[in-house]
Amino acid sequence: MAPLSIFHGMLGILPFCAAVGTVLWLSYRSAGDYPGELKGIGGWLAFAAIGIIFAPMDALADIVAYAMRLDLISVARNPLLYAAEIPLKLAGPPLAIWVVWHLLRRTRRFKSAFAYLLLFWPLASLADLLWVSFIASVTTDSSFLKTLDRLWRPDVATGTLTSALSAVVWIDYLRRSKRVANTFVN
Repeated sequence: MAPLSIFHGMLGILPFCAAVGTVLWLSYRSAGDYPGELKGIGGWLAFAAIGIIFAPMDALADIVAYAMRLDLISVARNPLLYAAEIPLKLAGPPLAIWVVWHLLRRTRRFKSAFAYLLLFWPLASLADLLWVSFIASVTTDSSFLKTLDRLWRPDVATGTLTSALSAVVWIDYLRRSKRVANTFVN
C-alpha cells in the first residue's frame, strides 16, 4: 500500500513541477533581453502564471468531480435544471486553455483574456445559483426568493466572494504593472 501512495504523491508533484518549470523557462527566455528593466515572467506575475498553467487541469478536475456527482435520473426528470449548469462547466477548460495560449505567446490580449478567466468563475457560480433557483421555483410552485434562500450555502457564497475579490486585485495588478506592460507586447 505504501508504494501506491508514494506513486500518487509523485503524480501530484509532477504537474506542479511542470508548471514551475514552464514559468522559469518563460522568465529565463526574456531575462537577458533588457537588463534592469521589468520584463518577463517574474515577481508577482510568476504566481499568476503558475495559476494560469494549472487552470485547465483545475477546470477538467471540476468537470470530472461534477460528472461523478451527477444523477442521471434527476437530469432526465428535469433537464431544464441542467441546461445552464452543464454548459457553464464545459466552458471552463477551453477558456483556461485560451488564456494559457495567450500567456505562452505573450500577446497583448493576455490581460483581457486573464480578466475574462478571473471573472468567469464567480459570475458562472452566481448565474448557476440564479438559474437553478429560478427553475426550481417554477417547477415546485414556490417563490423565487424562498428557493434562493433554501439553495444559498454560506461556503459557496464565501468562495464566490473570495474569487471575485481576488479577481479585482489581479485585474488591478494587470492594469498597473510595468512588468505586464513590458512582457505582453506581441
